[in-house]
Parts: sequence; C-alpha cells; structure tokens
Amino acid sequence: MQQFLHDMMGLAMEEGSLPLYVLTNRERMFGASAMLYSEKIKELADELHLDLLILPSSLHEVLLLPDDGTQENDFYRQMVRTVNETQVDPEEILSFSLYRYSRERDRIEEIEE
Repeated sequence: MQQFLHDMMGLAMEEGSLPLYVLTNRERMFGASAMLYSEKIKELADELHLDLLILPSSLHEVLLLPDDGTQENDFYRQMVRTVNETQVDPEEILSFSLYRYSRERDRIEEIEE
C-alpha cells in the first residue's frame, strides 16, 4: 500500500514518512468494524490536532490520514476507487465512499461528491 500511495501521489517518500494509519482489529479479519469504535479515531485526531480522512480499504481495515487540506477530496476518492478495482477482491470491498472524522462535530461523516 505504501508503494501504491507513493505512485499515486508522485512524491519521493521514505518508508514510513507518510502519516498513514491502519485501523483494524487484532485478528485483522473484518477489522473495518473497528470504525464503529470512534473513541480510538478521536484519540488519534486529538493527538494530531487534525480531522482524519477515512479511506475504506476492505472489510478487514480502513486507512486513516490526517486531513491537512493539501489534497482535494477527489484525489482520495479516486484512490479508494483504484484500490478497490485493482487490489481488493470484489467480495471484500467495503465502500467506494470517502469519510471524515470531524473533531469539531465529534463524528464520522461521509464526504459527498
């Protein structure tokens, strides 16, 4: 995934330099349901002092990215679509939508197109 993000963003990044967080469960099976435990997402957002973009990766995990406003939402929406179409088995696709954890509202919201 790091290489894929590197290729999509067109940036020269060292391993681990992209602030990308994976949210899943201990078993890493059907771990996207961890998104329902928003207190963990809130803790990370508060630690980073930023809202978080939530990219559904598969039924097994979601990706969290600090929303620093440097990329347009369409960029991340296309990333989700491309990963779903090229990297995820069809029966494991969670969603083609993009989500944001809003610190101000303390909730997860779908980002409309």
